[in-house]
Amino acid sequence: MHAGAGRDETAGRDVTWEVMSRQIKDLILLADATGRIFYASPACAALGYGQADIVGRTGADFIHPDELAEFNANIAAVLADQAAEPPCREHWFRRKDGSWVRLEGNPSVLRGPDGQVVGFVTVLRDTTDRYRDQAVPAPRDVGGDLA
Repeated sequence: MHAGAGRDETAGRDVTWEVMSRQIKDLILLADATGRIFYASPACAALGYGQADIVGRTGADFIHPDELAEFNANIAAVLADQAAEPPCREHWFRRKDGSWVRLEGNPSVLRGPDGQVVGFVTVLRDTTDRYRDQAVPAPRDVGGDLA
């Protein structure tokens, strides 16, 4: 193995991740053990946000108030590394323009080298159309600006 082989592999992984994260239409979020988001994929643009609008915040900043308690319980269960899947993986998220979108998440814990939970990753998919087809209305607008 030559001296630059490790750097070449790392660079290849970085390029692969960048290409994938730009192409994947689902929103990928990485958060630390407090729930603070430290990575948001470029797919956040579909909700009107730039990556910098999301990084540094928590998912709770975007959740409809009627679902906030359930959302917080789900995140706590994920971070406690409870084996069971959260009972509800879909929540109303506020778009930057103030409208609402239904997103389904698929959270998984992130572990440090010592095996301890250090955060989580979730992939969020827009399921709003599923609810429109069932004539389930989006929650009322509660105001507020997330810009």
